[in-house]
Amino acid sequence: MDEPSKFQLRLTLDDVVVLTVGMKLLGEMVETIEINDLPQNERIENLIDMLTQALPEDLQEVSDEIVEDILYTSFDEVPEGAPAQSAYSLPMYATDATFPVLEKAIKEQRSVDVEYYSMSREEVNLRRLNPYGIRKIGNFFWLAAYCHWRHENRLFRVDRMKTLKPSPEIFELPPDFRLEDLFGKEKK
Repeated sequence: MDEPSKFQLRLTLDDVVVLTVGMKLLGEMVETIEINDLPQNERIENLIDMLTQALPEDLQEVSDEIVEDILYTSFDEVPEGAPAQSAYSLPMYATDATFPVLEKAIKEQRSVDVEYYSMSREEVNLRRLNPYGIRKIGNFFWLAAYCHWRHENRLFRVDRMKTLKPSPEIFELPPDFRLEDLFGKEKK
């Protein structure tokens, strides 16, 4: 068999981020791809590694967050090709003690410190959040909050909160704040 043709591309960092996100989504959502009757799993993993290494650390985190946002806020049920016992369907941590703390923090407009499990990075990060509201979307409860770590409003799955403590910090809602804007029209 002939050696495959190789060629060079001139890509911007944004191009590499988009390609990285696409490859990671492909790796997460498809069990296997065959080209010329040969599985390409190793090739996909190598491409993800090569693309990720070309990115600075902050853009690696951005690509991980984009993948996480797409995968874990888009699916209410287990996607086709995912194992039945996957992270899509199983909650991470018990939420019995979490809800009362979140509800009180929302009412008092008090920030909370959360150890939050990131599925795409498979790690727990400590984040300070300004919690705005909770809504059930599909099978999961989501917290809309301002994330001090990411410096933006985000949605957080409540069952991925390993620990949760109220902080002494009180916050004010942004002007013209609408909770519906955070959850999006399709998630009502």
